[in-house]
Amino acid sequence: YSQRSVQRWLEVIQILEKNGATGKCLDIGTSPLTFALKSWCSQVDTLDFTDHFASRCQKAGVKLYLPGNEWLSNLPDEYYDSIVFLEVIEHLHMNPEDVLTALRKKLRPGGCLIVSTPNLMCFGNRIKMLINGKLSHLHYPPYTPVGLHGRGHDRIYTPVEMKEYFQHTQWKQIELGYHSIAVSDSVGMYPFWKRLLYLPVLPVKFLIPSTRQLMLVVAKK
Repeated sequence: YSQRSVQRWLEVIQILEKNGATGKCLDIGTSPLTFALKSWCSQVDTLDFTDHFASRCQKAGVKLYLPGNEWLSNLPDEYYDSIVFLEVIEHLHMNPEDVLTALRKKLRPGGCLIVSTPNLMCFGNRIKMLINGKLSHLHYPPYTPVGLHGRGHDRIYTPVEMKEYFQHTQWKQIELGYHSIAVSDSVGMYPFWKRLLYLPVLPVKFLIPSTRQLMLVVAKK
């Protein structure tokens, strides 16, 4: 997982540095990135729905919130300089505008939110739509009854609608883009025959970023 994600994580760190948002950071969805952020941010807190990383958080001096169905209610308002929210929103059984509004309350004025989520309009899905196939990144059946957090991806978004959600929830300086072509988008994960079929797709993703697998939104409060 780390090998597939390290390129995207480096992009996130560069965004934090570019925006001067390396003070108090909240990382939602604990992962190895959470602990790497300690090298750049003065304080790192994290929120997750399990205690899988609890002992590692304690050793690293990272405060772990386990909110259950309370979501963000236990976290202080207008406190964080940055919130990192990578590949989480597609798991939540909540109105995305409610999610973005709640996150906005936790940032200080001028604070930075970084969101990544699967791109419904990626190259593979465009092809599958043409042949009436099942879409990538979406689990079937969706909306499994497990509270706030789905075990799979219960909703995936188009870039246009995601940008509208940010606009409707009063965010400033909204920049919608796409992650670079990551290891998971390259040929390394596939058997040899599939690599040969996939090679022509890589230039398309390079030249047309909107066909990439993950969109990336950076917004300020």
